[in-house]
Amino acid sequence: MGSEIEMVLGISNNGVNLNFKYIQSSNQRNKNVSFKQREDNQDDFKKIYDCAKLYLRIGHIKRDFTCSLEGTRRANYSDEELKQKAQDILNQAFDVLNVKEEHRPKLVLDDKLHRTSSGAYFPDFHQISINPASYKKGIMELEKTLMHEATHCRDSILRSSINEDRVKEIVKNTMICLIQGDECEQIVYANEGGKLKYMTPPEMPGNMKNDFTEFAKENLFKDFKEKYELITNIYNYIYIKENSTYNPEKEELYRQKIQDFIDKLNIIMEKNPKFQLQYETDDKAIVELLKYSLSIMARYDMNIRTQIKTEEGNPIKIDNLTDDEIDYAEKSLVDLIYTTEAINCRNSEIIPSKKTIYQYSFSPEEVRAEINGCTFLIEKYSEELEKNKRNGISEFDNTEYLYTRIQKAKAIIKYKSIGFECRKLYKQLSENPDNQFLQEQIQKLEQQLNQIRDFAKRNNLIF
Repeated sequence: MGSEIEMVLGISNNGVNLNFKYIQSSNQRNKNVSFKQREDNQDDFKKIYDCAKLYLRIGHIKRDFTCSLEGTRRANYSDEELKQKAQDILNQAFDVLNVKEEHRPKLVLDDKLHRTSSGAYFPDFHQISINPASYKKGIMELEKTLMHEATHCRDSILRSSINEDRVKEIVKNTMICLIQGDECEQIVYANEGGKLKYMTPPEMPGNMKNDFTEFAKENLFKDFKEKYELITNIYNYIYIKENSTYNPEKEELYRQKIQDFIDKLNIIMEKNPKFQLQYETDDKAIVELLKYSLSIMARYDMNIRTQIKTEEGNPIKIDNLTDDEIDYAEKSLVDLIYTTEAINCRNSEIIPSKKTIYQYSFSPEEVRAEINGCTFLIEKYSEELEKNKRNGISEFDNTEYLYTRIQKAKAIIKYKSIGFECRKLYKQLSENPDNQFLQEQIQKLEQQLNQIRDFAKRNNLIF
């Protein structure tokens, strides 16, 4: 099973230095594959700028991609030809990631993908879809997109291979970290007719967080079948309490069904009287703790579902993972939980904090997928440029196109890597909010991010 890009991010006078190397798995140790990219801010930005300027304007006339030689080539592809080309590239990507053929997903051309999506991996169907229109319009490059989605797929396969009991333990420990202070500004507590319902996590004093954590260990991290009736009754009780057509008889009925649960929450509140002062009545305080309990149970159940299956319904998993692969898969699961939390917060009605924004924009798996995709593109397009040079091919349009895309890929690597560093620093800052050094480091990195964003906006480079 697959190799993994190990990122070493450090701040120097020249910005972020990047070292990438493939970590060998047990059945790939004889391969010595390495990708190394070292960037210099000023030189690279000047090259990118000059190249983009040249590509977008020849004779001061702005060019449309579909009229270019590359655009004409792509427009002439039939669906069958495009799918075969994409399948060949995807196979190469999976070869690099060392994913076995029997574990590889189905590839689908899908014009109905969201207009902003070039491609997507769907773990529920174990399928990679790409948007052919995005390719033909020059919005995406197959090499980058397919390696990006292959990385998501490979990571899902690794997570699917973790022992089931170990998955539950990891998710439980991560949920406890959320209770102890890692929650986003808004969290999901229910799904009502396909629409997610959000709440603000209750502000619990330190001692109360510990009491609630012990309560959660005893009551909330159970198998779904064991707590299904409890979840249903809590939800119905909350719905009746907050519904405009209030029914006291039904409220009392459901209250009786969850009275033992409410009694346990009352004990926690009695030990922490300051908590109740935030609410108009004790009843409202209890409702918030019931919602929060519902949220913990729902998110726990969602996050333990890591297994993916083939079209025939057979589980996809790798036997005998190496220690490195197990460690990677377990960290990947934790990262995915935090990323999902941040995405859900983003989709709520509030404006998330910068910490939350960085948590979903520069999550480890997304950064890894982007860097893998860009590195793969750079390698393939560099080989093509070298081949053209050896064969004496001097098509200006094609050479210029390849060079521009290489420079854009390098800029994306820099952008994602700086953002990833910001994400780490924001997490440290949330634990040390008065740390002046961290604040200054974040400010410097954000200035670099803004420079890249401004440049991309001015020159039509969509990241």
